[in-house]
Amino acid sequence: MQNWRVNRVRMKKLNRNNQNSKIIINFFNKINKNNKQIQKNFKKFGIQTKKILMKRLDKIRITFQEINKKKIRKNMNKSLMLMELISLQMLLMEKKFKEYCRKRLQKVQKDNPLLRHSQIMEMIYKQWKTDPLNPKNQ
Repeated sequence: MQNWRVNRVRMKKLNRNNQNSKIIINFFNKINKNNKQIQKNFKKFGIQTKKILMKRLDKIRITFQEINKKKIRKNMNKSLMLMELISLQMLLMEKKFKEYCRKRLQKVQKDNPLLRHSQIMEMIYKQWKTDPLNPKNQ
């Protein structure tokens, strides 16, 4: 009984493999037919046409590669420009914030001498959010 079951399982696997192999064989047969037609055309027109066609194909491949590289470079340039602009804006904002902190720090410390430095900085930051010197508010 066990041999029969094992054989049945093996047969199922073989059938699956045969179906897959049939699909693969059909695919390769189509490719071979196309290759045969191409070879017949080359025989009709001679070897020179084959060389010309191969050169044209090489040129087409090269142009596609160049186009893809140019597209990538263009995108990179745009992103680099954006990154530079963003970084410049961030630097300007940081400088303005530091200047604002220097000015406000002494005043806030005089008003609230018992506060810690971190608490004072929090207050200054809250004031900075609403201040007209902040570039986000302009």
